[in-house]
Amino acid sequence: MAGNIIDHSLLILGFIFTFFIPGFYVIETFFPKLPVRIKLPSIFLLSVILSSYLVYLVSLLVGFSRYSILLSFAFFIPWLVCSYKSIGRVFKKYFQNHKEALFMGVFIFLLFFLALYPAIFTEYEGYIVMASVNWQDTAMHQGIIQSLTQGNFPPQAPYYSGVSLSYYYFADFHSAIISTLYGRFFPRILVYDNPFFALIFTLSIYGLVYELTKKKIIALASAFSGTLFSSYLFVKFIYDFWQNFGKLSLIKNIVGLLSSHEYSMEYDQLFQMANMADYFLQNRPMMIGLPAVIIILLLSIFAYKKKDLRIIFLAGLIAGFLIKFQFFAVVVSLIVFTITTLFFFQKKKFKFFVKSALIFLAVFASCYLLFSNRSVNQQSFFSLVKENFSFGPWEREKNIFWHLRFIASNFGLPFFLTLLSLFWVIVRFFQKKPIKKEFFLLVSLSLVFFAIPYFVRFTIYKGDMFKFFYFMVVFMSIVSFWFLDLIFRKKLVLEILFGLLILVTTFSSFLTLTNSTLNKNMGYSLDELAAGLFIRRATPQKSVFITYPTVHSAVSEIGGRLRVLSYINWPYSHGYNTGEDNVFARLEDIESLYQKADDFNYTKTVLAKYNARYIYLGGEERDKNPNSETLFDNNQNIKKVYENNSVKIYEVK
Repeated sequence: MAGNIIDHSLLILGFIFTFFIPGFYVIETFFPKLPVRIKLPSIFLLSVILSSYLVYLVSLLVGFSRYSILLSFAFFIPWLVCSYKSIGRVFKKYFQNHKEALFMGVFIFLLFFLALYPAIFTEYEGYIVMASVNWQDTAMHQGIIQSLTQGNFPPQAPYYSGVSLSYYYFADFHSAIISTLYGRFFPRILVYDNPFFALIFTLSIYGLVYELTKKKIIALASAFSGTLFSSYLFVKFIYDFWQNFGKLSLIKNIVGLLSSHEYSMEYDQLFQMANMADYFLQNRPMMIGLPAVIIILLLSIFAYKKKDLRIIFLAGLIAGFLIKFQFFAVVVSLIVFTITTLFFFQKKKFKFFVKSALIFLAVFASCYLLFSNRSVNQQSFFSLVKENFSFGPWEREKNIFWHLRFIASNFGLPFFLTLLSLFWVIVRFFQKKPIKKEFFLLVSLSLVFFAIPYFVRFTIYKGDMFKFFYFMVVFMSIVSFWFLDLIFRKKLVLEILFGLLILVTTFSSFLTLTNSTLNKNMGYSLDELAAGLFIRRATPQKSVFITYPTVHSAVSEIGGRLRVLSYINWPYSHGYNTGEDNVFARLEDIESLYQKADDFNYTKTVLAKYNARYIYLGGEERDKNPNSETLFDNNQNIKKVYENNSVKIYEVK
């Protein structure tokens, strides 16, 4: 009983510590005069970032555990005792001035919570569900989280053992902090913390737009549309619904379609860009990257208006700390700050702007030198970018007409409204009429991030260039609502246009969220769950397993141990596609091991090569190599240490 109380108390403490306390301390101590609309989302974001880095640094000294986390938190206890009353004042003031934004943020949180609650690691009809868009990449993130909680620190890649985890994993480290404090197997952590990031994003967009326009209706519409931005894939839903019309009842038709179709993206087809709801359900690095970029822009604009170098320092600090959270957000932050500085530059304040640029870059460079990964697969980061760099659009095989349809289908009305906004700005410029530079700034940012994937490519996987589009659509959403407000003066007309724009830009996201609630894709069988819990309980931490390169694996996502090779796309896109120790070489070794399971010497050689101690034989391994079970049973170099109806685990003697 006492253990339960302690575990659950520490779980609650983990959420408070990682989402609120450090950021509140920094903002209230050093930036108390920030407007509350900027203060609250900044507190949330900074808390995620600072708690992760603080625990990381302490854990490098004493190891990552419940105790290192509590030691990190202890720093804030004296301050909390002295200033707890100010916490209530911040929330009270935000509620008094921006309660609509707070209600919207809570609504967004609940929307994602309800979508994730039945979708991640729930039992259904004799198996464990990993539903909808969470079926794939969530498994990789679960593997990172669970391996961290099981002592994989500083982490090796749990999906590619023997190499340090070069992937930007701090969003998962943040979740591992909470899970480690809880002290139990907690795969459903994502159900509870992912929605917080959607809430932070909503409040960040609202704060930015209200700062620029001072109009709540534009800020609220932009925040809602930006958080749930989606393509016109809902047209396919309407078509599918019509095809079944009359064959099924209305409810059965809708439920049937949304149980089996995500309506988020169609891989390598016209609707290639997943909607924003998809990202906040499962793309954990972007959950940090998106709100961080918005807050960096907001802080930069506010700093230039107030001529406050301290806030420039804060913006640079956030950008620098992103180095372990999301690479694309780092690049975007530098571009955003540079363009914002150019827009606000004043010749008579030349020294101030030079100081601003130097402070931002100095803080950013310090974080980069201290915390960035210098190499991936024995290649420097810059050589990796250089190797994959080329000019031209991300999609080289399609003609211009396909790209025009892609733009219309995935970006829709906000793209064309942004082009109209650019034309409107140009006309007003030649007419010598006033133009608000913040509006032109957002138009420019939209077009810059639209242009990047069309002019250059530097990623291994071409679809990763889409990350720039996700930042673009946020700015385009803001521009669209602001532009409509500038053009149409009648309130009723404006409300109708806003409503229609919100509908077409968010409809597909609601379909994806509903699919997440209804879908029942299998992630793990109950036998795999039992095997994973055995691995977690009975094998040494950091043990290396040989498995088939599957998406889901009880070894990593449940047991928290390391695999020689996972689903190939993960290590491949993270830089392990070339060199002597590449994904294809490992795949060949693994396939040969299962095919030659009775070859004593070969088995011993492969196990030794990867410092592997265990061989996992589950459904996928049996399907690919039906004879492997008999062969392994006869192999004198290994012994069976676990068996249930569908899983066997062998250990090297």
